[in-house]
Amino acid sequence: GLRKKPNRTELYRAVLSRTENGELTVASTGSQGSGLLTSMSVANCFIILDHDAASVDAGELVDVIAFDRF
Repeated sequence: GLRKKPNRTELYRAVLSRTENGELTVASTGSQGSGLLTSMSVANCFIILDHDAASVDAGELVDVIAFDRF
């Protein structure tokens, strides 16, 4: 799951893909430190955790911003 401090919106680098059934799934690229360019180079989207969210557990629906058409 992803955790964040409430009262601010955060973007997490992530990889958006399709399952064998055609469903979209998204996974964090791991550590999100600003100096970790490796995680940015493999990411194809951002997960958006809005202002009021405190955490997201695996399997929950999230909003994403894809870097390109998916």
